[in-house]
Amino acid sequence: MKKITLLILLFIAYSGISQQYLLKDDTVDKNYLASFIEKNIEEGNIKPNPIIILNEMVLTSTELENFPFSKDEILSLAILNKDSEKLIETYGNNAKNGVVLIKTKKKNPKPISESQVLYILDGVVISESDIKNIDESTIDTIQVLKDKSTMSEYNAANYDGIIIITSKN
Repeated sequence: MKKITLLILLFIAYSGISQQYLLKDDTVDKNYLASFIEKNIEEGNIKPNPIIILNEMVLTSTELENFPFSKDEILSLAILNKDSEKLIETYGNNAKNGVVLIKTKKKNPKPISESQVLYILDGVVISESDIKNIDESTIDTIQVLKDKSTMSEYNAANYDGIIIITSKN
């Protein structure tokens, strides 16, 4: 029973984080959002450097460059007018430039059974079958890594993710 609980926990952690990442299709215009914001600045709907809220995460214009996506990947997009007292009250003084609200479509993550996952227990690479033998009462933390730049520190370019398990001392 403990093994099943552990596998379910790992699956939930792995698939939950993987849903946050957007599709990477180079065949479509990935500058749609930047163009949309630029157009609204030119039209005077917002000022330069508005607050950008992407799926409930607050981003700066610079950070938004790390999230290139096309119009097809956007579920909803809204511009909240600049200089609104309510916006400033809700989002702080930076809202005087306006607020851009973005919701993206969720990507259907690859099931963990189809994913290449690197499992690490206390700094040692283990197999998927070894993970089934771990007593869940000995686990201190479980960390799931999906970011390719972070995964590169583990030489895990061929993997879809890394699950790092730290045992209690």
